[in-house]
Amino acid sequence: MATPRRPAGALETDFAHVVPVSDPTSTDEPRNGIALNPLLHRAYDFGLLGLLPGGKTAINSRVLKKLTKQKLDAGIDFVRAMVPAKMTMPHSPEFTPPDDYLVRGLKGRGWTDAEIKQAS
Repeated sequence: MATPRRPAGALETDFAHVVPVSDPTSTDEPRNGIALNPLLHRAYDFGLLGLLPGGKTAINSRVLKKLTKQKLDAGIDFVRAMVPAKMTMPHSPEFTPPDDYLVRGLKGRGWTDAEIKQAS
């Protein structure tokens, strides 16, 4: 069977849970999802990329320092270039992650209260 081909210039999109699946309160409702490309999805799940209330983004310096110490930071400039200062959120409230979901998502990915406050 032939593999379907994407149109030229099409980008692959992943859908990440805002509140991680590992959190017992996580759901599959649309408000608990965010569309990211696969690389940013992995950075988000790893806790390197943070999505803050209001859609602001941040790189977790503690996680970056750990990656640098382990010599796993090659390509970080490429990742940073892909991250907008603010994510575009859906216009419809039924698809927009509430701020409390975003904070729970950060904490579920290892961000501390101090890191969230500093990045906000």
